[in-house]
Amino acid sequence: MRPRLLLSLLLLLAACAPSPTATAVVLTVQYTAAARPWLAAVEDCAASTGAVIRPEGRAAAYFDPAADLAIRIGEPDVFPAPAYPIGEEGLVFVVHPDNPVAALDRNALQAVFSGQTVNWREVGGLDRPIRVWVYAGGEDLQQILRAAVLQNRPLAPDARLAAGPEDMAAAIGADPAAIGFLPARQVPETLRRLTLPADMQAALTVPVLALSGPEPSEATIALLRCLQR
Repeated sequence: MRPRLLLSLLLLLAACAPSPTATAVVLTVQYTAAARPWLAAVEDCAASTGAVIRPEGRAAAYFDPAADLAIRIGEPDVFPAPAYPIGEEGLVFVVHPDNPVAALDRNALQAVFSGQTVNWREVGGLDRPIRVWVYAGGEDLQQILRAAVLQNRPLAPDARLAAGPEDMAAAIGADPAAIGFLPARQVPETLRRLTLPADMQAALTVPVLALSGPEPSEATIALLRCLQR
């Protein structure tokens, strides 16, 4: 067989051979417990862009800067990385359905969560002690409470600590004297939402943010574009 013919045959065989399957890009996506409902959208967008996500739940204060993306509720005190809005969430204050208190204003909430008001009778309820539930200081939900409600006032010294929204909901649902707060999308029907003044509710409506590194990869940029549609 002539050399030129052999070369042509090899090229033809190479053209007919199946191309190797491209390896999917794996993106590490961290998220807070409050931002968990957005994980489904992240997964859908990843599938549409050909990426695979590796989800990691973390408190907002402990996001790893090396992660491709981090999803949280509300603005951080300091922006360590570029942040992109991908949605909106409201913070809702909840009580047990047997609690007759239906509404609180900013001053009342501030007094309750700072420990100045300690009995439901002081805000129109029954004569029973108020049991305040909060989150750890590194959680995005607690950062929103501090900025919108407490406004530099100390937290009630006997406040109880919830591990996350599910834990908070369970605690409020088991105790008619309890009060806590949840993302609007994670409020079960078994709890009652407190009515707040319009300006207070506006202050408690915050962006859902996706934080990336200073130089996001092409796969991360594609994922962000999809999330912002």
